[in-house]
Amino acid sequence: MQKAKELLDQGLKVYEVAERVGYTSVNYFYSKFKRYEGRSPSEYKNP
Repeated sequence: MQKAKELLDQGLKVYEVAERVGYTSVNYFYSKFKRYEGRSPSEYKNP
């Protein structure tokens, strides 16, 4: 998830981040990120 957070910090869209870190499903990435971080990728990107 550290790499995903770095990519989100760089301004990539959530679906682009999911793809780059190896998830084939954006929804699965979204749920895993939320479970790990306690907030969604969108919430992380725009606090």
